[in-house]
Amino acid sequence: MEPGFTKALMIGATGMLGEATDWVSAHAGQVLLVARAAAVSPLAHRENVVPVAADWRDAEAFERAIAAADGFHGVDLAVLWMHGTGAEAKRRVLARLASQRCLVVDVLGSAVLKDLRQLEARSEVLGPAARRVTVVLGAMPTATGHRWLDWPEISRAVIASIEEGRGRVVGERP
Repeated sequence: MEPGFTKALMIGATGMLGEATDWVSAHAGQVLLVARAAAVSPLAHRENVVPVAADWRDAEAFERAIAAADGFHGVDLAVLWMHGTGAEAKRRVLARLASQRCLVVDVLGSAVLKDLRQLEARSEVLGPAARRVTVVLGAMPTATGHRWLDWPEISRAVIASIEEGRGRVVGERP
């Protein structure tokens, strides 16, 4: 499937998810790139990328910055890599996205793999039209134990989830 999106929201996607953001920018009419220093990201210089400077540690200001961004209404794809201190900001963003017809790909770190029963990638309905799928990042087995996923592996998993519209677990519990 060759997806096409009108508007995409990429949060926390300038480093580890850089390749995924690059791919999304080639498949979306407009990309809102949200990061503390979004404007200095090499990805922000693309014609269809709108940098939005926001820090999720201030959840209220973060929500306001995203909601006020030209193009937020009508987002049909959102990719979120928000961990730890971003929990409240993430909750607020998900609540705003729940009323839009969109696919939300929520990237979660290995901390969610508390036991093997939690290895199932989750999918849930957020609202009347929004659906959330998760990409859970584990570790790859090696001859001597495990190694963390590299950035290209993580981006490929996110892209596959976008293309297929379903979540996944990448690797295993470290």
